[in-house]
Amino acid sequence: MKKKEKDIFDEIGEKLREVGDDLKPYIEKAEKKLNDLDKALEPALTELGDKLRELGRMLKPPMDDLSEKFKEWAASAESMIEDMGKRIKKRQKPDKEKK
Repeated sequence: MKKKEKDIFDEIGEKLREVGDDLKPYIEKAEKKLNDLDKALEPALTELGDKLRELGRMLKPPMDDLSEKFKEWAASAESMIEDMGKRIKKRQKPDKEKK
């Protein structure tokens, strides 16, 4: 590599180091704030997780019951839904014949 090219790369490297040195205090300050935020949020997030688990335990029996009731309802509504489907198909046939 020529001396002139080497000098340019050395100059670029030096400028990058200067920029890095200028940014370092801001990066460290931002890192500290993020760490403080993490420490501040950790107990609240842990408590939220505990509350969500508690909610899940509370809802489990009613949800099981709701699931069973929904299955029963769906079975009882099946004939009505099939009838509705037939009626829709009948209604669509005349429209198709017109075209």
